[in-house]
Amino acid sequence: MTAFRYIIWISMDFDTTWLDCQQTLRQLRDNTVHLRMAGSTHRLLSSQEYMATYQYPWADCRKIYSLCIIHNSNNPEKLYKRFVQACTEYMSEIMLCLQEARDLLLLKEYRSVWNCYRLFLKPCRNLFGYLDKFHVPQNNQVPLQKKGRMLEMQA
Repeated sequence: MTAFRYIIWISMDFDTTWLDCQQTLRQLRDNTVHLRMAGSTHRLLSSQEYMATYQYPWADCRKIYSLCIIHNSNNPEKLYKRFVQACTEYMSEIMLCLQEARDLLLLKEYRSVWNCYRLFLKPCRNLFGYLDKFHVPQNNQVPLQKKGRMLEMQA
């Protein structure tokens, strides 16, 4: 008996799919900013708050997976670069908040801002999970969570 290998040809436009993912990233960022403004980043979130804030957009996870499995494409590399770019943009916004603060307010703002950034990284890592599990090890790149933390240290 011969086993057949099926190749799934998916016709997806990278830029259109990325716009959907970028909107999801913006929503996650806005949710963390809302938590910071409400003063909820210094404590652990309740399960209800967590689910309300980070309901994972499974459709976007599926889109990212589909982009990664397209045969002979450099989509995973582009996704990795766009993820780093999105984190860098978020970091630049964070730095603007910190530039205005002074003394004790600076320390409080610093703690709040970095807690928000870490809350932002966790669902991002889950959103790009397939990329992190397969593309990153095959290409000897830094895992997404670690890359996000490295950006944090550089800022």
